[in-house]
Amino acid sequence: MQREARRRQTDPPQEQPAPPGSVRDFRDLPPAPIGDPLAAIPWANDVLMVCMDRAMRDPETPLEWKLNYLKDAAAKLGMIRDKAAEQKKIIQIMTRLDQQKVHAALEPGNPGPAPYIPRPKD
Repeated sequence: MQREARRRQTDPPQEQPAPPGSVRDFRDLPPAPIGDPLAAIPWANDVLMVCMDRAMRDPETPLEWKLNYLKDAAAKLGMIRDKAAEQKKIIQIMTRLDQQKVHAALEPGNPGPAPYIPRPKD
């Protein structure tokens, strides 16, 4: 804690400016996409990023707390990223399987007339 006190003496408390075009506040976030898990992944990512940004720019928060919070939030972002990648891959596989079923005539895509099958000759 002595290090934090020295830092506060040398660094005046100021909030650092945000880069242009970045989401800075929870009010700037769109509403939660309830019922749409695919849209919830990037939304949750944005929420965590706003939390991380606000925590880092708060001059009253001790550095140790900031580092612990960032470590925890970064782990959660990693889990979200992995889940988003899994969901994208599952959707690609399911789309491909649906297309294969249609092409193999296992499920009717656009059923037309039945094909002519000649009878074997005796």
